[in-house]
Parts: sequence; structure tokens; C-alpha cells
Amino acid sequence: MEQTFESILESMLEELDKDPSQDVDALIQKKMEEVGLSAEGNQMLKETNEMLASFEDEYAQLVEAKAKGQSRQSWYLQRMDTIMEGCTEEEKAQIATELSEATEKVIKQNLAEEAEDIEEIKAE
Repeated sequence: MEQTFESILESMLEELDKDPSQDVDALIQKKMEEVGLSAEGNQMLKETNEMLASFEDEYAQLVEAKAKGQSRQSWYLQRMDTIMEGCTEEEKAQIATELSEATEKVIKQNLAEEAEDIEEIKAE
């Protein structure tokens, strides 16, 4: 099997699923040695794992808030307030602008994909 970043990450995640209590840094080091991963690849793997863990933590917090009756929108706004605590008004405006632009980009991409799907269906 070709050792791409994705295949290494997938293999590591499978091992974590089998034993979630294991030390992630030790697992990353083991994988790095197994495949001869570069220091840059090792760093990418660590950063990706940290990002995935962060998503998992945020999701768990959202689920907990929803179980207590809080809406997704309310939780999100509260989370954004926490994230932006200590930011200047200019920084807050920049974050809001970037979020808006990212959202618009995703919406446009989804619409384009839907249009392609419709065209494919029409062509059939």
C-alpha cells in the first residue's frame, strides 16, 4: 500500500479507535519510524491530530449544551464570544469578515456542485 499522508493518518486513527487510551505522541513517533516519515510529515500528523481532537471536544461541548436545552445558534454565539474575548474591535471585525467570506465560498461551492449534479441528471 502506498504510504501517503492520508493512509498514514487513517492507519493511526484506526489504531487510536482500537485503544483510545494510548499516548498519541508515542503512536505518532511509532508511525514516523515505521514509514520513515520526515520531520515535516511528523509535524503535519501531529497538527492534524490536534485539530481532530479539537473538533471532537467542540462537538462534545455542543452535544452537552443541546442536552441542556441550548440551541446550536446560542451555543455558537457564546463560543464565538469566548474565542474573541480580549480581541480589539478591529480584530473582531476581521474575524467576522473572514467567517462571512468562508461561508459565502462554501455556499457558492455547494451551489456549483448541485448545478453540476442537475446537469448530469439532465444528461442521463
